Amino acid sequence: MAPGLNEMNWLVVLKEYADKKKVSCHYDDMRSSGPQHDLTFHVKINLGTFTAEGTGKTKKAAKAHAAQLLMELINPGGNNPQGDISMRKGDQRGNANFVGELQEFCQQKKWSLPVYEEEAGQSSWRTCRCKVRLPMEEYRGSVSIHVKGSGKTKRVAKERAAENALDLVQLFARAIASEPQRPI
Repeated sequence: MAPGLNEMNWLVVLKEYADKKKVSCHYDDMRSSGPQHDLTFHVKINLGTFTAEGTGKTKKAAKAHAAQLLMELINPGGNNPQGDISMRKGDQRGNANFVGELQEFCQQKKWSLPVYEEEAGQSSWRTCRCKVRLPMEEYRGSVSIHVKGSGKTKRVAKERAAENALDLVQLFARAIASEPQRPI
């Protein structure tokens, strides 16, 4: 395999990971060291709370090395970039559409569909909150769950609210399923 292709894989893997996690990746050219005819470049990558610094004979190689180190820091033992991508695709929470999952879950349980209400936040915060109401009519009565999610955009806020609601209703459904039936 050509070295350029391997270097590019780590950058692609890091970019895909950042896109799935909805975080931005920042590259900083730190410095170059060594004699003019044999420079070594240092590049620092920040991804959320993770930081890695890579070195290389070219800026591109240093960037790829930093991306590789960062992915190894995030996913210890995952030394194959393609393996990391397939692991992320198999991960339910990695790139899930929580709004769709919540709707499917409610349909399977024959519950009412979730209702999203957008709340206006402070304009300086640029946040949006969504509330998910799940009226669940079971044989014991009805329960309404109100969950909020917030984010910089309406879409992100709705996804977070749906994720929080999905966690709660799955827990609720397991509790109902494990509880013994009592005669009425």
